[in-house]
This record gives sequence, structure tokens and C-alpha cells, in this order.
Amino acid sequence: MAKTKRRTAPQQSGPVISPMMIGAVAVAAILIVGGIILLSNQNTPTAEVSAFPTVGDPNAPVTITEYGDFG
Repeated sequence: MAKTKRRTAPQQSGPVISPMMIGAVAVAAILIVGGIILLSNQNTPTAEVSAFPTVGDPNAPVTITEYGDFG
């Protein structure tokens, strides 16, 4: 009996993405989004509007009644 060699197909080695790399990218994305949110909230004005004339107690209770027609 003659011995035959088995031919194996060459394995294609592509880029390997490790779980550590996926975690690092996820953490970086979370930090970037958090930084953008924090920086966008810093530009909100905090001044009170007091240019309108008022009559009565400024600390009086306020009742808001909402009417809606969903028909």
C-alpha cells in the first residue's frame, strides 16, 4: 500500500479582535458620550427673569388646569 499525503487547505488568518479590545472601545465610547453630555449641560442659563411687573404675593400657590380634546 502506498502512503498518501493529506493536503490541508491553507488557513486564512484575519485580524483577531480580543475581548479586551472590545471592552476598551466600549469604555472609551461611554466616556466620550458622558463628556459630551456634561459639557452640553454647562451652557444652560441660570438667571431668573424678573423684568415683568407683578401684583400680589410672589410665593402664592399656583393651580394649573389642563384641558384636552382627544376626540
